[in-house]
Amino acid sequence: MIRFRRTFIVATLVGLAIGFALQRIRAPQLGGVGTGFPFERRLPALVAASGPDRLSGQVVDSGGTALPQVAVTVVGPAGVHSVWSGTDGEFSIDGLAPGAHEVHLVSTDRPGATVAVTVPSDGPLRLVAPDPWPVLETLPSMELAPMNGRIEPLPVGGATGYVVLLTPEGAAVEAGLAGRLQRRAVVGADGEFRVERLTLGSYRVSLLPPWAGGGTWPELVVSGFEHRGDGTPLRLPGSSAELVGRIVDQGGEAVAGALVTLRSSTQPERRWPSAETGSDGHFRIGDLPGGSYEVRVSAGRARFERSLRVPDLRSVTLEVPPLDVAAPR
Repeated sequence: MIRFRRTFIVATLVGLAIGFALQRIRAPQLGGVGTGFPFERRLPALVAASGPDRLSGQVVDSGGTALPQVAVTVVGPAGVHSVWSGTDGEFSIDGLAPGAHEVHLVSTDRPGATVAVTVPSDGPLRLVAPDPWPVLETLPSMELAPMNGRIEPLPVGGATGYVVLLTPEGAAVEAGLAGRLQRRAVVGADGEFRVERLTLGSYRVSLLPPWAGGGTWPELVVSGFEHRGDGTPLRLPGSSAELVGRIVDQGGEAVAGALVTLRSSTQPERRWPSAETGSDGHFRIGDLPGGSYEVRVSAGRARFERSLRVPDLRSVTLEVPPLDVAAPR
């Protein structure tokens, strides 16, 4: 038993020695990190040693006046060094290495600047900072007050979801703020709308249908409004033009499911939501501002197209001849 234990211990020690030797041999091939191995990896120095030279000078404006509190940053072989210019605009930076450097000037009231210099320099530098940023014009005073309004008479089918778009005019336009100060109010079922905090001034007011979403078209009603904050309500007519009609076949029977599409003649990309005829053959396309339109009716194989003019706030009936909607043989 004792001999067996000795043999086991010796074998174990020999195995450990062989394994350690193999690891020493393989480590260079695997690129291991260890002192004395051919593939030893070393981290590069992150910061170069500081140099013996100094850079000094003064920061001034284009008129020669000293500028205090300007950040002077020097970037070069010895790294990055920064100081603030003193009350007389002077600065001094030590620990620079010889060679090419960039000097960056940063101030809160003027654009930044970059100057190329060589260290050591022939003498103190005179760095001229750019002129200050232009002074912004004072915005016009803006007083806010609530604004109430109402649509009357109500649109056919109710006023829910209609949008009142208020675009500033006058001083806001001159200041370039018309788009930013544009406001919207959604009309309720009773035709009333309200803007809680509306800037006093002149506005161009337009009424948009519910399906216009967040756009600015089509404008059903356009008017002007002077918001003085005295409680004067904004009144808008809710009626708009509409196109109606009835589609029948050659036998005089109503055609249900015929598709009626409408687009602007002057801006063909602008199309209204299409309408389908009911079981009685009637259709209606509402929310039309006055203008010229192209209308098309599709029913089976039949097609009908026509150009027409729709006056403001009028109901126009589209006269469509009987259509041959029978399927081709």
